[in-house]
Amino acid sequence: MEDNNSQENPEDFFKQLIVNLSKAIEINPEDVGSYFERGMAKTFLDDFQGSIEDFSKVIEINPQDWESFRNRGISKSSIGKYKSSIEDFNKAIEINPEDEVSYCNRGSVKWRSKDNIGAIEDWEKGARLGCEMSAGLLEKYRNQNS
Repeated sequence: MEDNNSQENPEDFFKQLIVNLSKAIEINPEDVGSYFERGMAKTFLDDFQGSIEDFSKVIEINPQDWESFRNRGISKSSIGKYKSSIEDFNKAIEINPEDEVSYCNRGSVKWRSKDNIGAIEDWEKGARLGCEMSAGLLEKYRNQNS
């Protein structure tokens, strides 16, 4: 017997998840977990503006939620809001200096913004903290420039 969930379309899954989380938010408008998860689902569906709104709501309720700053920064960078996304990554790193993913993402945005030195510094820091993607980006950069 097959598991019906294994055949479910991921897009349909996330759309239904958003419906369910929206209902949870109606019941409890201060439920940061539901806003966060809905923001993640919207990101998966490339609804970056919607995810920015949800992560902003989490930050409004809990200004120390570094993961929401990081994820909002990712969504902002996806729609070309580089300066604002760097500010979000800065805040995520300020709250959690060990967040290797924020260093990696900030480095990538700096790279797209033509701040190559800043990008390399962030990727180096991310790699030191254990981010494999940062290490891979550094290796790619070094191979292109050797």
